[in-house]
Order: sequence, then structure tokens, then C-alpha cells
Amino acid sequence: MNHARLLTDQAIALLEDAVIHVLLKNARERGRHDYIRAADIGKEMGTYENTETAKSPGRIHRKILDKLEDDHRVECSWSKSGKQRNGWRLTDAEWNRLTLPE
Repeated sequence: MNHARLLTDQAIALLEDAVIHVLLKNARERGRHDYIRAADIGKEMGTYENTETAKSPGRIHRKILDKLEDDHRVECSWSKSGKQRNGWRLTDAEWNRLTLPE
């Protein structure tokens, strides 16, 4: 594996940890089954910008949420029409992994 790829893999892992941290904090503060909007996750992480001229990584938190969903670590709440995601939370398995004593 080349060095650039290794750095990229490490950066993605850190971003995943940041998203999980925000979701865990939300669950502890608001309740285990409460969802948080992706925009609020991005604001907490510092990756959310709502303007065309943003200089931040934009909405990279959305890509990380999609990856974590594929890995079954987070889940989303869908609108009634099923076309829009309303919020995100940790899956039961991820919650248990992070909070149950070993």
C-alpha cells in the first residue's frame, strides 16, 4: 500500500470516529432513540457549509454517514414519502458495542 493511500484510509477512519462521536453524544444527551439531522452532524464536526463558495470540505459527513450505514453502524429515519432522510442514529449493535462493558 502506498503512503498516500494509507493517509487517506487513516483520514476516513478519523472522520468515521467523528461522526460516531457526534451520534453517541446526541444519544446520551437526547435519548438513545433520538435522530439527529445530517446538517447538525456536519455543523458539530465543522464540515457543513451551506454556501456555494464554501472553503470547508463541504458535506463530507454525508459520504461518511453513507459508508457507516453500509457498515451497519448507523441508521437513518426516512420521511413518510420515503424519499428523504430525516435524521441519523447509531444502530443497536453499535450502541451496544460502544456502551456495554466488556
